[in-house]
Amino acid sequence: MKPEMFLADIERKPEALEALAVSLGRENPWSAANIDRGSHLVLLGMGSSHYANGVAAARLRAAGVNAVAEIASSDLLPEVQP
Repeated sequence: MKPEMFLADIERKPEALEALAVSLGRENPWSAANIDRGSHLVLLGMGSSHYANGVAAARLRAAGVNAVAEIASSDLLPEVQP
């Protein structure tokens, strides 16, 4: 790792987050995903991605979607139900 490049990444963070906020304010990136109450989702991640997936899965379940978060590095996928 090059410290100067790491610093450059950190310094770009406010600009990147502002651009993301503007983009999300214009349109919903999930609108074409066709996720509804009949959907079954498995969210895979490791570390902080798994933590974020756990939050997303809980919110999806609260909305009636069958969603689970699994650790990609150690668990097998759940069996598919007919």
